[in-house]
Amino acid sequence: MKFAVTLLISLVAVCFLLVLGGLWVLSGAPMPAIPPERTAAPEGFDASVYVDIAALSSTEQATVLRINDFGRPFEHHMITDLAVTYFTLFAGDERRRVIFVDDQGTVIGDITDQPQLFPMGQFMVTLDSYYVISRDSVSARQPIVDRVVAAPNELAQMIARSTHYRSYSGTDLPDNDLAAGVNTRLHVMRLDGVWTRVATDDATFYEWKGVPFDRLDAQYRFPRPADTVTAAPDFFGGRYRIELTHFDQREFLPERGAPIGSPTGQGRLAQWTGTGYYTVFIDEAPALRFRIENDREVLSGSRSISLTIHGGAALDFIVIEQADPRGDKQVFVVRRAT
Repeated sequence: MKFAVTLLISLVAVCFLLVLGGLWVLSGAPMPAIPPERTAAPEGFDASVYVDIAALSSTEQATVLRINDFGRPFEHHMITDLAVTYFTLFAGDERRRVIFVDDQGTVIGDITDQPQLFPMGQFMVTLDSYYVISRDSVSARQPIVDRVVAAPNELAQMIARSTHYRSYSGTDLPDNDLAAGVNTRLHVMRLDGVWTRVATDDATFYEWKGVPFDRLDAQYRFPRPADTVTAAPDFFGGRYRIELTHFDQREFLPERGAPIGSPTGQGRLAQWTGTGYYTVFIDEAPALRFRIENDREVLSGSRSISLTIHGGAALDFIVIEQADPRGDKQVFVVRRAT
């Protein structure tokens, strides 16, 4: 009898611990984990030569263009046919600014215009004007031609014949008053080589066209000096590469599952917090050294939470982008000094 009672108590205790463990996992709380051994700094490492990334500037080996000097960076894309990269920024006073660089990372143009400024291949279009982008320049502002259509099928035929098309409606148009039922739709298109716009009250939606958003290649993982294999993209034939020279590991955050009921369903990978020290190599020679405070290193492949490098096989520069937890970005164009 005594043995049976002891066995029953043991089974109840085991079941309780299993239920408790299940609830712990479902809550998203981190599982108990022993932190991995800290990685020692490389021999001869000198933290003092690594500037804060916010102070990154040109050296004898590298020319640095700070995109933040033009406004608050939002995103960047590439016009592949022209090998032109453009950076879209918030310029204040409800204005949008776009900076263009050629395949050498040199600024070739700068547009500041309406917040509706929109890229359409080798053109930048607003509500009433457009700009033409070439490999080495950006045109002056040019007017869009107004046109009136007699029937909806005429508009549909124009759109079908156009090479580029998009529409604006709702709050995109300053004269619209949705509360009063005023919702004009503005159709902007390139028809027979002429930029044209048509304003209608017809709510019919037509698919946009001629609106590519090509992106540069991206690198999120950064090898340490001792790594023998790197999966870095081909940045101009390997001219540009970046390594995580050292990570000053301060606090270990173990892996954590997504909490039950989480709207994102995302947990947290095991990672270190601390200061990352990075070196940019150009033609295999160290050209820039910078650090990121409050950085995070994910253990699965030395992946950085905040740092991304962009480039391309035909682009003789790279873009360094660092985002903080608030969503603000620091963006730099880095090319070899000439």
